[in-house]
Amino acid sequence: MLAVYLVALLVSFATSVRGRTIFGPYLGADFGAFYIAGKIFNAESPARIYDAELHQQLYQAEFPDAPPDSHLPYVNAPFFILPFTLLSRLPYSWAYLCWVVLSVALFVAGFTLVWKTLDGIPADAWFVSLLLGISFMPFLVECLAGGQTSAIGFTCLAVAISSERRRRQIVSGLASRCVHINLPCFC
Repeated sequence: MLAVYLVALLVSFATSVRGRTIFGPYLGADFGAFYIAGKIFNAESPARIYDAELHQQLYQAEFPDAPPDSHLPYVNAPFFILPFTLLSRLPYSWAYLCWVVLSVALFVAGFTLVWKTLDGIPADAWFVSLLLGISFMPFLVECLAGGQTSAIGFTCLAVAISSERRRRQIVSGLASRCVHINLPCFC
């Protein structure tokens, strides 16, 4: 499954023309909203990241073949824009590739944190379990291919669980609060 997905992702990057892939959807799909919000933050003003008209105008400029009525607004907390202010300085496909790599790294980190709290599972099952977790279709399709931010929420949840198990309630509480703040990203 992972090999097929990797080939499809590589083909998506290789065939991307004006943002659209050979498969039909735009490269990174929802990532476009975060990318455009980062561009607004950098070029215009942080106060305008929620400006729907400006967002639509820049989205159409980045994806000229997108239907005029397509709209992907930025609907996250203001501080959540920070990684996208950096990524939006790159060309879109490079920014999206960095986002995919970061999402996988966050998933692996979160998975490892939770794994360390599991006493009943043999340690040598870690790699196979990780591969099964990564091959979970919602992660592959929504988070990676769709460019969504759920890997951040998952990692925050993993930190909360791991910290709670180690009796670090303050860290656990802060991490669980981050999960709560990141909830719009799971929708």
